[in-house]
Amino acid sequence: MFLQICYNKTMKKILLACFSLVIAAFPTLSAAALSSEQKSAISANCSSIQQSLRTLQRSDSRTRVYLGSIYQTVLTDYITPLNLRLVKNNQPSATLTNNQSEFAAARNDFSQKFIIYSQALEELILIDCNNRPEDFYHKLTEVRSKRSDLSKAIAKINEILNAHAEAVAKLKGESHDER
Repeated sequence: MFLQICYNKTMKKILLACFSLVIAAFPTLSAAALSSEQKSAISANCSSIQQSLRTLQRSDSRTRVYLGSIYQTVLTDYITPLNLRLVKNNQPSATLTNNQSEFAAARNDFSQKFIIYSQALEELILIDCNNRPEDFYHKLTEVRSKRSDLSKAIAKINEILNAHAEAVAKLKGESHDER
């Protein structure tokens, strides 16, 4: 939960700065063609939008490395060794083993979604929004969707970690009751 809060706070600040110019100019945008006013607003603010997107890209890259290393550490230093120890002590826990599998799959899903999002963001940055504001806006919409998917992947990992912590606490309670 903490990781998602830190990630979301930083990203929200950058996204607000980046997209406030575009959003303010477009109170009711749809998938339809942009009006000439909307295109002009994108073109007029193109350089500041592009700069904000580059800042977001750098920040996202650092955040991905940070989260990726934390997820790897949690899996290799905590979840897996606990399950191995339980098996070795002839007390395997189906819940904890299932959590380990789900966590590994969710971590891989996070990595894949980040790659897809990152590639879409790079494509967005490369679009000349001065000359192609409509293409830019449609790609921006796609990037937002991919970023939302990424956020959901992080939330899923946090759910699994919370379930794992509850299962460990329950296991601790059971082991204390046996004594």
